[in-house]
Parts: sequence; structure tokens; C-alpha cells
Amino acid sequence: MVQGSDDTEDFTLESGIGRLQDNSPQRRATAGEHVEDTLDLVRDIVVDMPLVAAGTVAVWGLVLGGWLARRR
Repeated sequence: MVQGSDDTEDFTLESGIGRLQDNSPQRRATAGEHVEDTLDLVRDIVVDMPLVAAGTVAVWGLVLGGWLARRR
């Protein structure tokens, strides 16, 4: 089984497109960046599905309110 150069051309990237790892800086993400990404995700969910977000907040409010009421 002889492989020619045509076999590898089918699996190459298009011209002008590189790998993501080639241009990424080699550094660790900080905790602040993780928090920022999480808050962006929460904001996107709230904007896209406001009724689900309101329901989730209501359930959490009931649970937290019940827990606080029992502590007294």
C-alpha cells in the first residue's frame, strides 16, 4: 500500500486557517477570568430564557427563605 501526497491533501486545513493552538498564548487563566466567563454565561441564559431564570430564582428564594426561617 503506497501512500502518495494526494492522501494527505484531503485532511489539510483550508488556506489561511491555522490551528487554535498555534496563536494562543501559553498562560494560565486567572480566577477572575473564570468568574467573568461564568457571569457571561449566566447573563446569556437570563437574556435568552427569562421565564426559566425567574423560575429558578423563585425556587432558590423559597429554599433559602425556608432554610433561614428554620434557623431562627
